[in-house]
Amino acid sequence: MTWSRCPGDLHFNEVTRTCDHPCRAGCKDRREIGACCPADGEVYEDPCTCDMYYLCTNGIKELVKCEDGLQYNNTLGRCDNSCSGGCPKLFAGNPECCASTSGKPEPQCPATTYPIFLPHPSSSQFFYKCVNGVRSCIRCPLQRRWNTDTDTCDETACSRPETPFY
Repeated sequence: MTWSRCPGDLHFNEVTRTCDHPCRAGCKDRREIGACCPADGEVYEDPCTCDMYYLCTNGIKELVKCEDGLQYNNTLGRCDNSCSGGCPKLFAGNPECCASTSGKPEPQCPATTYPIFLPHPSSSQFFYKCVNGVRSCIRCPLQRRWNTDTDTCDETACSRPETPFY
């Protein structure tokens, strides 16, 4: 057996068997904190969560958690109401941000060990990621929409109209 370390900030993804971004790799135990910061008071969003950010203090990046119900808003550089924060990551902690307004039922997740992606019933800004029967609502980054053909958020889907509200 050969052992090697993933380069830089990448983590080993057990599903794809490759080095991958920590958010996709699913490693929740290892978090690199303490890298040098350029200036005190600088603030950086956490790449994996919406309710945490990094604050530079004495040249060290410190992980800071927002108060309950708030998410880090990178545009404002502070924690903000989670529905207006614009965080494109998981909205599982605040499902009302992702609630369907069309009256259509939200999809049920199959109990699979691999991820399955499902479209949101009323907005292409959101989609669901299902793992082990657990549904997490995810918001696409700004200027992108969920594309059911490719199971990704992309710009080409922006030309499609939103699902009409009834």
